[in-house]
Amino acid sequence: MSLKIRPIAIYCAVLCFFAVSLIGWIAGLKPFVLCKRAMTAALIGYFATLFVTGIFNLILADETLTEQNIKQKNQDNDDNN
Repeated sequence: MSLKIRPIAIYCAVLCFFAVSLIGWIAGLKPFVLCKRAMTAALIGYFATLFVTGIFNLILADETLTEQNIKQKNQDNDDNN
């Protein structure tokens, strides 16, 4: 079971955008600076989430294949006995 990467990445990007926007607004930044920082945080959050979720999917797929191989070997050993 692999995760759908894009919806998770978009969710994290939006979360990063609003978190940085709120922090910048509380700090009293100018709107243009606030917007640039929030967009940068959203892009970094998006690509970081794509990367991490992709690695997680690879690990999950590898573990699933390993588990299936172990089951197959056990079944083959039971058939030979």
